[in-house]
Amino acid sequence: MPLMEHLRELRNRLLIALAAVIVGIIVGWFFFDPVWAYIKEPFCDTPQAQQLREGQCTLTYGGIFQSFFLTLKVSALVGLVVSSPVWLYQIWAFVTPALYRNEKRYSITFLGIAVPLFLLGAALAYFIMDTSLAILLGFAPSDTVATIQIDEYLGYVLIMLVIFGISFELPLLLVFLNIIGVLSHATVKKSTGAPSSSSCSSSAR
Repeated sequence: MPLMEHLRELRNRLLIALAAVIVGIIVGWFFFDPVWAYIKEPFCDTPQAQQLREGQCTLTYGGIFQSFFLTLKVSALVGLVVSSPVWLYQIWAFVTPALYRNEKRYSITFLGIAVPLFLLGAALAYFIMDTSLAILLGFAPSDTVATIQIDEYLGYVLIMLVIFGISFELPLLLVFLNIIGVLSHATVKKSTGAPSSSSCSSSAR
């Protein structure tokens, strides 16, 4: 494929992916309230959530534009999730011509397993988030009050979801790289410090 045609295809696919993300962000903007209530729930399960107003889960914000940017960030998060089938397909369709037949087959299997694994990791992070928050906030002295700002809390939630999601992907990524020949089994064993079969046999002798 000529270079200019290749660049034109890349531009078109980026525009399609961007349009899908923008539509998803608009959808996220209208559904901000239920999404934010779901995101805030782990914090509301901690004792510190009611320190400022008894009986009410309270987060704070410290700037005029902070609440607007919070809405925008949550909408962008929803937009990325909602539009993920579109932009994932655009990435796949752009990369596919450069792959061999067996690599295409493995890539489809990889993608089909990778998405559920990431969601599983993110779900685990969400369900343990109230416990991790209680542990972290529990280090504060008893005579202090937690004033957690909304952008700081949202950043913590995103970090937890991404770290757990990616950690669930690592074993699958290693297997995929080994199958397509990018990362050999010997290299993985060497980097992890696992003894090779030759060294085991020599030690046995």
